[in-house]
Amino acid sequence: MEVKILDEKNRINSIKLNQSITGYDLLQKYYQSKDKSQIVAFFLNDKVHDLFAKISNDATVKFIFQKDVEGWKTLNYGCALVLAYAIKKVYPEAIIALANNNDYGFYLDFDYKKQLKQEDLQQLSFEMNKILNTNFPITRGCQDLTTTLDIYQDNPYAQEYAKLNLNQLTNQVCSYLINNKVRVIASSVAAYPSQLIKHFQLTSITGAYWLGNEKNKQLQRISGIADWTKEQLVAKMHEITVRRNQDHRFLGKKLNIFMFNDDVGRGLPMFLPNGMTIKKVIQEYLWEQEFKWDYQEVATPVLGSVELYKKSGHWDHYRENMFSPIVKDNEQLVLRPMTCPHHCMIYQSIPHSYRDLPIRMSEHALLYRYEASGALTGLERVRSMELTDSHIFVRPDQMKEEFKRCYHLIADVLKTFNIKIDYLSLSLRDPKDNEKYFPDNEMWDKAEQALREVLDELKLKYQEMVGEAAFYGPKFDVQIKTALGHEITISTIQFDFLLPKRFNLTYIDNQNQEKHPVIVHRGIIGTYERFIATLLEQTQGVFPLWLAPKQLVILPINDSEEVIGYSSMIQQAFKAKNIRTSIIVNETLGKRIKTAHEEKIPYIVVIGKKELNNKKITYHTYQDQKHDLVVTKDVLLKKMVKEIAGKK
Repeated sequence: MEVKILDEKNRINSIKLNQSITGYDLLQKYYQSKDKSQIVAFFLNDKVHDLFAKISNDATVKFIFQKDVEGWKTLNYGCALVLAYAIKKVYPEAIIALANNNDYGFYLDFDYKKQLKQEDLQQLSFEMNKILNTNFPITRGCQDLTTTLDIYQDNPYAQEYAKLNLNQLTNQVCSYLINNKVRVIASSVAAYPSQLIKHFQLTSITGAYWLGNEKNKQLQRISGIADWTKEQLVAKMHEITVRRNQDHRFLGKKLNIFMFNDDVGRGLPMFLPNGMTIKKVIQEYLWEQEFKWDYQEVATPVLGSVELYKKSGHWDHYRENMFSPIVKDNEQLVLRPMTCPHHCMIYQSIPHSYRDLPIRMSEHALLYRYEASGALTGLERVRSMELTDSHIFVRPDQMKEEFKRCYHLIADVLKTFNIKIDYLSLSLRDPKDNEKYFPDNEMWDKAEQALREVLDELKLKYQEMVGEAAFYGPKFDVQIKTALGHEITISTIQFDFLLPKRFNLTYIDNQNQEKHPVIVHRGIIGTYERFIATLLEQTQGVFPLWLAPKQLVILPINDSEEVIGYSSMIQQAFKAKNIRTSIIVNETLGKRIKTAHEEKIPYIVVIGKKELNNKKITYHTYQDQKHDLVVTKDVLLKKMVKEIAGKK
């Protein structure tokens, strides 16, 4: 078998082996690094494994260091296992449901008759430190499902988790054994050796529904955080506090932007009035931009036949990300995961001349993609989404120019929103992977070369990502980082030579010959869901005036008829200019001002008898809360109209 070992710079060292080998032995015998002691786990074909996992087939391996995010997560998972051991030692009747890590550290869910309190964490911390001062082993083992269910016959949570997470290839479920006494069902990978676990902090005890489903029993959850040194632990705790406050899930709840409900379905977001206002403003702006750049809007159904997706190739290459078919009256329909097959059908409906191209179709389309429940992350990873989608049908000689047009459109839009870009990527195929990618080397070479050339002509700095292309062609992506440190794609341009052939899309060229067009897939801002999550995190919810769901709030000092009447007149004057304005009269003035600040409303106007008598208004901004200005309504109105028009 051939094992490719990637170093920290993704350089490949290929070795040939006649028998299986553990990650640990591979590290000791074949990996050249001065920092071997810093390696705690490894990626085996992009999946994290502990160092004693076996490599039995051709594989790509990359070792995980303590400094890596995944390395930090293995440490935290190990600490969650130590906590499980401590819980069983202090509370023997407790049932361990699930130990796991997350972006904030680790947690342990357990079932116990007594409700633990914050002060109980001190005793558990003391017990954990006692354990950590001994030379205790944490070992991983895997069994078939029947054996696993027998091992956990007194633990219904572990049994249910085992059934839900059975490895379909090996028909096995893995567990960790701590100090040869306590067994915990495996949900992640623990760092090796366990003696690396030294510095931790238990942070909270809360309730948590089993598997995150409010219909299930509520368990107790202890959360904590671990790091490699005391100094790193203190720094990480501060960093996580900051990240929590920047997380779009926290901000979305605080500012009433969106919500989820398990009765509706996991991963199915619902925009609240504030969120819908933001979405509509973005949408109107994007429609204006697409109109300027000569796009034609179309609308297609959210369903497509299985045959349509078999023809496009998505059924073979993308089925795991699609919902199961709906079967009625001998028809099989699926919720569409993308619109490209529908747009191909529109193109195919009438004949085209070379003079007609490019044809630019645009659709802000509702899509449905299956994501594993564990991968769902607020608006960042959802199952229902609206994509700013476009498919452009071009002649081969128009490819480069059309790419440049797409790039300039994307660059202008992202500049307007002041999006902070992490890096640009060029995703290419892995030439050796004929299962993931359509096997046509000439097509791939042509498409990849065209993309490289146009990126160089635009003088853009980009990273080449081998093995990250779509199954039908290479792509250019704009990447950003979220508050949780996740890398996500926000904008994309992709060349596609495959779909025109699969659907036999043609045009008549200047020699009166039938030719296939090239499809350019273009997403300006990706999905509205992910883009609004990005805006929330990058602005901290302090939206520019043109995007703010509430642009101005009027606070009458009292509820006298004259003051309320004057406030209503001011409100109507601003609403006449399409400025989102409201009046709040409940509570004291101080509380109302505080609420307006918490909602991050850009302009706060206070109206009292003095303002009424002088025909003026007193206002301050969210950005400058200490300085009140007294002006006529027309002065503020003119200022806000100009600010909104400028999209500052």
